[in-house]
Amino acid sequence: MRFALSLLLALGVSLVGTATLNATHNHVEPGAISGTVTDAHGHAVGGARVEVEIHARDGRVFHARTRTDRQGHFAFPRVAPGKGVIGAGKRGVGRDRQRILVHPGEHIRVHLELH
Repeated sequence: MRFALSLLLALGVSLVGTATLNATHNHVEPGAISGTVTDAHGHAVGGARVEVEIHARDGRVFHARTRTDRQGHFAFPRVAPGKGVIGAGKRGVGRDRQRILVHPGEHIRVHLELH
């Protein structure tokens, strides 16, 4: 019985130590977003402006922007996990936007069609 009590106490101390360690190293793995932008006819739109705004669970707002390459591709390799909106536009072609949800460590693909 004394051995079992000692073992439980040892495990209890170990568990408390682990919980404290995890709480002090609260690291959230970033997500990633990539995709394509096309016009209403399905043709790639190069040079389109793409913006993402994500509201993270901790209350911070992540905002980034880029432009598509000649094939209409874009990428945000490191984004905060959370809910948000991604949108694209190009003068003379149109605009599009979508709601997104990014989970920690997740890579999501988005297709935006400008109208």
